[in-house]
Amino acid sequence: MRRFRTTALALTAIALLVLGGCGDDDGSAATDTTSQDVATDATNGDDSDAVDDTDGVDDADDADDTEGSEGSGDESADAEIPDACTLVEPAEVEELIGAAEPEGENDVAIDGLRYSQCSWENDDGLFIVAVVEGRDRYDLHTQNLPGEPLDGVGDEALTAPGVSSETKGATGGRTISALVGGRTLVVALRVEGQTTVEMVAPIATTIAGRLGG
Repeated sequence: MRRFRTTALALTAIALLVLGGCGDDDGSAATDTTSQDVATDATNGDDSDAVDDTDGVDDADDADDTEGSEGSGDESADAEIPDACTLVEPAEVEELIGAAEPEGENDVAIDGLRYSQCSWENDDGLFIVAVVEGRDRYDLHTQNLPGEPLDGVGDEALTAPGVSSETKGATGGRTISALVGGRTLVVALRVEGQTTVEMVAPIATTIAGRLGG
């Protein structure tokens, strides 16, 4: 009886050792598999990041292309200043000085202001229309020309003797400078004899209406 108990206890101990050993093998296998999965996930994560980085470069290139397009849009801002030659009808010029061909200029003045200017000249006279960005040119004329306020032309206007435009000047004429919708409008006329305000004001008012509209 005692021998049977001893044998039974020995068998039980062996069985526990065997079961314990199996449990350790399963745990190690699970740990190894988990580690492999983590390593694989980490590798996949790095690959995914690499793809994202590649996409990021492409996106940056696309963004640069977009900015370039916007820049082109900015370069076309010159269209905000209308062509001065289109603001006057040929018949209106002919009524002032007779038939004459327009000479247009679209440029940037020495002080950095963009302008569009159109001039008509013949043996009977000189007629000039200029549209300049902003009010700086108007302020300059106000400060430097011996001008007088003039009602009825644009938002605010003055008239001064002589011809004063972006690239041409003359004595014996008459210039009207006006503020129209945030721009400076300059209308100048010189004809044989005396050039009066009454000669220039009607056409300046008409052009101001077209520019403001």
